[in-house]
Amino acid sequence: MEGNDTRMFATVVCGKLDLATGELEMASAGHEPPVLLRGDAAPAWLTLPGGPPLGFEADATFETWSGRLEPGDGLLLYTDGVTEAFDLADQAFGEQRLLAVLATPRSPAGHCEALLAAVQAHAGEAPQSDDITVLALHYRREGQGDD
Repeated sequence: MEGNDTRMFATVVCGKLDLATGELEMASAGHEPPVLLRGDAAPAWLTLPGGPPLGFEADATFETWSGRLEPGDGLLLYTDGVTEAFDLADQAFGEQRLLAVLATPRSPAGHCEALLAAVQAHAGEAPQSDDITVLALHYRREGQGDD
């Protein structure tokens, strides 16, 4: 962390989605893996090549992952405050609960709302120890209507 006297860093996922073809390119700087949501399969981790968080290495390079989303597929990205939300018994929300919430088909907004509600219900009165952020998307081919 040379030159980073404050010892601050950020984890990041960066991606580019071609709306016409579904081609997706992503890279991770120490961030939690996105969850791939396919209409015909259980939610699954999208394992991206790892890289250090931003702020650790000035000359860091980041490998990209390439793949394709099919119409109807979705992605959910989240911060580690979701899986590391603790209840009063010091039990983390965890990855299995996250996947279980996402197993029910929903709209992107519905996935975010359901996940945040489940995290809040799990944590109860325990103090929040980290940021909690979620982002979901649903892929429709460019020009494809809502039919």
